[in-house]
Amino acid sequence: WSSDVCSSDLYQVGEGISSLVSGDFNGDGRTDLAYIPPSSNTISVLLGAVIPILTITSSHTDPFMVGETNASYSLTVTNTSPVATSGTVTVTDTLPSGLTATAIQGTGWNCTLANLTCTYSNPLSVGQSSSLIVSVTPTSVGSGANQVTVSGGGAATASFSDPTTIVGPAITIQTNPTGRQFTIDNGATQTAPQTVN
Repeated sequence: WSSDVCSSDLYQVGEGISSLVSGDFNGDGRTDLAYIPPSSNTISVLLGAVIPILTITSSHTDPFMVGETNASYSLTVTNTSPVATSGTVTVTDTLPSGLTATAIQGTGWNCTLANLTCTYSNPLSVGQSSSLIVSVTPTSVGSGANQVTVSGGGAATASFSDPTTIVGPAITIQTNPTGRQFTIDNGATQTAPQTVN
């Protein structure tokens, strides 16, 4: 139970509870639950707890271009709770189609390129962020989303979706004489020279 964070944890207390009350019974500033178990004349207390809360984001400069050599995603994991993480934090990245990963790295992270997974063994303190860079090569035109998740460290799994567009290489259309108008696939009329993807 936690009044400080949303929690989906369930506690088995048996059937036939005759009373349930909340309050700060141990004076730590967190809400606790007290109940009378079935067929009992004693009071049981479930102490409130604060758990780590992790968020993750992914960002990039859109659109990517087929053949681009410096394309990358920037991933950021942040501990937004009032307590540090405990245990290993794991980040997994699932790229949209049309991209091939060439590297994944971040200070303090142990990463595996083959499955785009990284682990962080040190505690993330209150308010601390840690970043990863995923280098990619765009190989085909399309659109999708970079799906990233963070789990572990005592926190619930969090995810983020980063919409991504991949366009073809740029070409320049010129006319002779210059300044002639043209259309592409019945689109808007354009004036040469014009660079398009």
